[in-house]
Amino acid sequence: LGVVGTLSYLLLNAPTVGTALRNLERYSSLHMPGTPIFMEREGSVVHLVLEMSDTLLGPCRQLVEACVGFALMLLRTLTRQEMLPRRILFAHSPPTRASDHARLFGSPVRFGQPRNELLLDHRWLAYPITSADRTLLPIVEKHVEEVLEAQEDEDTLDRKSVV
Repeated sequence: LGVVGTLSYLLLNAPTVGTALRNLERYSSLHMPGTPIFMEREGSVVHLVLEMSDTLLGPCRQLVEACVGFALMLLRTLTRQEMLPRRILFAHSPPTRASDHARLFGSPVRFGQPRNELLLDHRWLAYPITSADRTLLPIVEKHVEEVLEAQEDEDTLDRKSVV
């Protein structure tokens, strides 16, 4: 998880999986600008949606699949469980050997869907992260908010200079 820098501290030190995913939703732009991640709840299912823009060469299936793999690794690290999504949905077309995806991810996988998603049982949101350092989380949140605020100020200055 260290590959995402400060974001990893927000995830690893959240009190629950739900808080960690909300932190991922809120702060993922620090590490992955232009790649929104958000959650939607539909009954007993939580949709973790990865909106990935096409690259100059078109859709980048490897990047999407790597992000899904990262999300699964994150969830399994936080819970210390072999957490399995109900389903994984990819917007891109299936590869020649789609069965490898189900085997690697441990969940049913569907391709050619409207968006990239992990479908999770909502009960996982309440799962406690027992290794979290509750004293570290507010310190990291404060730092990240300051970074976001500085970025927003910089964006505002850039837009004013264009006008």
